[in-house]
Amino acid sequence: MPVVRGKQGSTNSISVWDLVVGDVIILDAGSKVPADCLLLDSQEFLVCEAEDEHDSNPVQKTPLD
Repeated sequence: MPVVRGKQGSTNSISVWDLVVGDVIILDAGSKVPADCLLLDSQEFLVCEAEDEHDSNPVQKTPLD
């Protein structure tokens, strides 16, 4: 999973088990988020919040101001 950690713009690939508070995860279409998170930037970001993704309609999310 690509993560920005440390210096701005420095991207590392780490395991989801090694995520820590403050990591910035870079998501692609179809990515699953392994933790609760804050959305910093996006374009038409839709999220399926149900445990069973077949039972839910996607929800539009907006970035923090």
